[in-house]
Amino acid sequence: MSGFRIVKHLFLVLLLSAFLSTSLFANENCELVGHLSIGSCRAVAAVDHIAFFNKGATVVIMDFTNPASPKLLSEIVTPGRVNDIITSGEHALVTHDNSLQIMEYRCTRHAGFSR
Repeated sequence: MSGFRIVKHLFLVLLLSAFLSTSLFANENCELVGHLSIGSCRAVAAVDHIAFFNKGATVVIMDFTNPASPKLLSEIVTPGRVNDIITSGEHALVTHDNSLQIMEYRCTRHAGFSR
């Protein structure tokens, strides 16, 4: 694991610890409105109501307009296990074991997704 990746993970753990130690997540301030069992997930990104996450080598794109009933928009298999997903404008940058893929998406009511 690269030094940058270790620092990134450490920062996320510290940030999560800080949030969990505050009343931000107390029952009166937070309510679970949906749940999706996806197994092991290493990467998550979101734009508006569109979420991108991985299931192994697959990038899953879902519409969370209604968090209690998320809608699958697309699943795209990549050449290797997904390590990270970053969104920028209308693009999702997906790193995996072998390279970087740039995917274009359109966040509309009937979202489309193309490679």
